[in-house]
Amino acid sequence: MEMNLMYAAQGYVPYGWQFPDEEVSILSEKAHKINCFGFINRQGKYYWRTTEQPVDAEFIL
Repeated sequence: MEMNLMYAAQGYVPYGWQFPDEEVSILSEKAHKINCFGFINRQGKYYWRTTEQPVDAEFIL
């Protein structure tokens, strides 16, 4: 039996450091966004899909 092992990882979400007495805020804006989810195997084959919806279990299955 042959198995095609695929890998997926979580995306990078930047964050900032702050001192205990420092107040830090990040302004938010509404914007058009695209989410992408993909798999890659050890042979370098990449399967991906984009969506404007959240990437959740229903999207992946």
